[in-house]
Amino acid sequence: MSFTPTSRFTTDSATLRPGTHPSADDRNYHYGLAPRLAASIRVIAGARASFDIDAQSYFLGRITNRAAGRDDVARVDTAFTWRVKGRHAIGVKYTWSHRSTGNDGPAAGSPRTLSGVGIYYTLLGLDTFGTVDWPEAPTR
Repeated sequence: MSFTPTSRFTTDSATLRPGTHPSADDRNYHYGLAPRLAASIRVIAGARASFDIDAQSYFLGRITNRAAGRDDVARVDTAFTWRVKGRHAIGVKYTWSHRSTGNDGPAAGSPRTLSGVGIYYTLLGLDTFGTVDWPEAPTR
């Protein structure tokens, strides 16, 4: 059995407007350009299993409008997929999300964390979980 690790790290920005606290004033929101950090890693064990971790973090208000407050949103997804037979697989996924605010409104200082677990049936498209055998470079 061989293990194939792959990973990626990205930074970019997006335009976001997160939801507000139910008791928050209608003007208690932050939107605009939001820097995002993201990292992911996948480890593939032959053609039998794969393990994925994806992490993302958004920073709203720190750069674009710090005086109006801030929203920090973090999310981590982990997944394990195991091939049962042929193209049929079972997956288990755990998701964790966290949001903290730093504004002066009613939602100030009330971090919220949500998490969940799911079990899934997966119909795989390839026999190799996405790995590719690259041909050898021709020698000159």
